[in-house]
Amino acid sequence: LWQRANCAQLAAIERADGELHNAQLLAHCNRELRRLKATSVLDDVFDIWFEGAFGTVNGLRLGRLPAEQVEWAEINAALGHAALLVDTLAAAHHLRLPKHTLHIMGSFTKIAHNDEPKALLELHGSGSLQLGRIFSGTRFDRALCMFLQCVGALVAHARRSASDSLGEAPYRIEEDRIGTPGKMLSIRLQFNQDELWTRALKYMLTDLKWLLAWSSQVTAVPKGESASVAASPHR
Repeated sequence: LWQRANCAQLAAIERADGELHNAQLLAHCNRELRRLKATSVLDDVFDIWFEGAFGTVNGLRLGRLPAEQVEWAEINAALGHAALLVDTLAAAHHLRLPKHTLHIMGSFTKIAHNDEPKALLELHGSGSLQLGRIFSGTRFDRALCMFLQCVGALVAHARRSASDSLGEAPYRIEEDRIGTPGKMLSIRLQFNQDELWTRALKYMLTDLKWLLAWSSQVTAVPKGESASVAASPHR
């Protein structure tokens, strides 16, 4: 009898130990889950910062100044990272850009209007663009305008679900311009000053940084449920 009682007591202790172990394991898993949910992977992958007059993405400067002629290879790489970020944000939140489609190809990324999907425009430039400024409507300028509208469409969508603590996106986007009321800057390169063009690109990266903060605050809609990004630009 005593032997059976001891065995039963031992079994009860082992069950209690097992339940305690499982409870501790569950608590640990919950802590790790909360930690991982608070971790923004996109912030690590797309490091947007500022270096003087330049906005940078992953250490790559976007723009050029008379005294700092950034190589086109660096500018194109920065544009490639920015385009990948827009494409990634749209995919992560199951959104469809309303007017344009990005064709991610690193430093040689292209973009097309959805009405003309085969008419690809180069979202990358070269030294020959310096000569091309005397002509109207360069392909690169058109691609930049289309890409800015993609950013504006994402911002317009994000504003509808952004928390009060996040506030508004720093800069307004209207067609081919970005800035603050009364101080809108063109994203076009031709007939523009390098300083103003570089500042417009910096503003665009600032709005992309705001989108990263928004993305970390919201939960993506369930798979299978698509949402169309608002067709109108920011504000």
